[in-house]
Amino acid sequence: APNLTYVTADLNMPEAAVRAQLDRLPFGNACFDVVICSHVLEHVEHDLESMAELHLVLARTGQALIMMPVNRKLAETYEDPSITDPEARKRAFGHPGHLRYYGADVTARLEESGFENVSTYVQSGNVVLSSKGAAKGVGGQVEQLIAKRFDLDLEVVVRTRDGQELIIGQTR
Repeated sequence: APNLTYVTADLNMPEAAVRAQLDRLPFGNACFDVVICSHVLEHVEHDLESMAELHLVLARTGQALIMMPVNRKLAETYEDPSITDPEARKRAFGHPGHLRYYGADVTARLEESGFENVSTYVQSGNVVLSSKGAAKGVGGQVEQLIAKRFDLDLEVVVRTRDGQELIIGQTR
């Protein structure tokens, strides 16, 4: 897309353009029109500070797409910092690297961090990409959601568990 700059940031991935902690991003205020944070907040120690930081770098008229596991049966986000064993975390939060399981209060948490007009879309269940066919189907759904929500012309890249990268193509 013309005039589109895509910046990746991650604390540990060597492929990321910028190495950064989510609660201390090295970008100026209001410098991004779109922020995409996909399944990161459940892994970081300071999620509320990280949400506030995402809001800080987002332009006033910008939009954020923030994805995380949510269990709407929980009235409040469940977190217990005393759970440090990976197997215990898997039992408590569904994954050995998760530090919390977001509940029905996720919208309020985002609003407390500065976001306004928060819309939430919940898709239940976990998706495991095990074949090209499955990856293309999921990628197509993600692509359509992002394109519809943000009116973007972009490529969606899906990585399968076995390391394959599939480029799903342009929207529109």
